Amino acid sequence: MSAPPPAEPFAGSRLRALSCALLLPATLGLVLLAFHLLGWREHTSILSGTYAGSEAAALQGLAYVIAWFTFVVVAPIAALSAGIYSVAQRGLRAKLES
Repeated sequence: MSAPPPAEPFAGSRLRALSCALLLPATLGLVLLAFHLLGWREHTSILSGTYAGSEAAALQGLAYVIAWFTFVVVAPIAALSAGIYSVAQRGLRAKLES
């Protein structure tokens, strides 16, 4: 009798890790979209040294800028790392099967 084929070692964890890694860019995008729809982009004038009007407006502008920079810098890195991880797991799985 032959031995049963080995179970896929990373079947569930690969999908879970991939979905978690793609959840971060999606969440960052939704936060930025919410700030944009709230009109907080108008309050980013604080970057140029222009008076924002109130402390609340300045904080809204700062929150929008932080969300924008985080989305522009972190989201692509997280998405690329998810793709690289997925490809590496496929290669590892193919190597274990052969």
